[in-house]
Amino acid sequence: MDRRLRQALIAPLRAVGLLPAAFRWYERLSARRAAGASDARTDDGLALPPPLLRYRVAGSTDSAWFIECGAAVFGLIEQQLAERGVKLSDLGDVLDFGCGCGRVLRHWRIVTGPRIHGSDYSAELVAWCDANLRFAQVSVNSGDPPLAHVESTFDLVYAISVFTHLSVERQTRWLDELWRVLKPGGYLLLTLHAASFRDQLDERERAAFDAGELVVRYREASGTNLCGVYHPDAFVRGAWTRAFEVCALVPAGTRANVLQDVYLLRKI
Repeated sequence: MDRRLRQALIAPLRAVGLLPAAFRWYERLSARRAAGASDARTDDGLALPPPLLRYRVAGSTDSAWFIECGAAVFGLIEQQLAERGVKLSDLGDVLDFGCGCGRVLRHWRIVTGPRIHGSDYSAELVAWCDANLRFAQVSVNSGDPPLAHVESTFDLVYAISVFTHLSVERQTRWLDELWRVLKPGGYLLLTLHAASFRDQLDERERAAFDAGELVVRYREASGTNLCGVYHPDAFVRGAWTRAFEVCALVPAGTRANVLQDVYLLRKI
């Protein structure tokens, strides 16, 4: 849809405070167009989430892409840790923050050693994981901290396409909270709309981005895929390095099916 037309449709909904609800309706409509049974099985022997849940976490109902994208991100996590001498099997506790319906979480089933946890603000998504990904301990978090975990619990926390959809205020609170639950020296892996997405911004947004400012679209829909957040590298390295060391930046597309820029941070 043309962006100007989309904005014209969104404006009246925004004015009366119905934008988040309208977007949820749009998600359901898109999911209904998908074909295929919701109880299909995959090569890993695990259930496939129904189309609506896949759409909510991935913006697509394509089941093959859902599996392939999750596998690619899982592989990138493994690669980035291996480059720092860390094996997945040597980890203690791992948290998939914003686990959705298990797009990445499901791939931890093959790893022996770590205790796998998942957390999401959607009770519906967590319920699906709890019923179908029994190797993981999953729980519902609220829209704001704290998590139920004690401090210094995790060796690794990752958040895939989570900070790309959170308002500035929520990002700050959640970054502090993830720092709290990480062990000293623990790793935080985030996917962001960073430099690879600059060309998607309009002229005004690019100017702010180039000045090192966070760009946020549809702040009132924070927590949904409608809210889009763009992180300049200067912002990440300026605002976040008081608590974290930036270990790596992997641009989007460097690895097949990894569609956002990836930052690996280490708790100071």
